[in-house]
Amino acid sequence: MASIIKVGEKWRAQVRRKGHPPITRTFERKAQAERWAQQVEIDVRNGGFADDRRLTEFTIGALITKYEEEVGKLRPIGRSKAGSLDMLKRHLGETSLARWGEAAVLDYAKKRQKMGAGGVI
Repeated sequence: MASIIKVGEKWRAQVRRKGHPPITRTFERKAQAERWAQQVEIDVRNGGFADDRRLTEFTIGALITKYEEEVGKLRPIGRSKAGSLDMLKRHLGETSLARWGEAAVLDYAKKRQKMGAGGVI
């Protein structure tokens, strides 16, 4: 069951479910808080909720390193792919997965374009 309470000028929604940590977010409007809480309850009930807070523990660099270790066991990683992965680690290695989204991908693509990267001719 979700709790919706007013905190100052904002609304806080909290969903508590047995076997799961409490999930809390704050919104500008009560209707937003109610919609979010209903969706989180449905997702938790159906087993599809992924808590973004866990994603802050992982970085893109750590994910790439794990990929290199796991895939490297199965088959060697080629020079081109290794170079691309190394470039990603240098530029985005410290970025948490929680912050990785559409805007971050576009920013990285623009940065690489300014560095002279482009499509294969």
